[in-house]
Amino acid sequence: MDFIKLILRLLGFLFVFLGWVIAFSMGLYAIFEAFDIVSYLFGKVVAILSLLIFPVPLGLAPWYVGFKYGDWTLLLITYGALPVFWIFLGIAAVFFKLSDGDKD
Repeated sequence: MDFIKLILRLLGFLFVFLGWVIAFSMGLYAIFEAFDIVSYLFGKVVAILSLLIFPVPLGLAPWYVGFKYGDWTLLLITYGALPVFWIFLGIAAVFFKLSDGDKD
């Protein structure tokens, strides 16, 4: 029975790790794409200032692409990272709960 608990706990850690990696990757991709859009529209100086001082253009860039070109992919990636992270943490919590279920 200890082997099954160990496997369940390892699966829980795997899902936590995967959740962090996927959410971080999605966020990093979204920030680079938004930076690219802002630098294309307003120039490199405004894009760098939006990273350091005024992040509103970076937040509005996915909406701009969605409304202007009908491509909502960047918006889904930008704002979809957190739900993906929550789903993976929820699956990990189920595995952790199953591994603690029957105390010997």
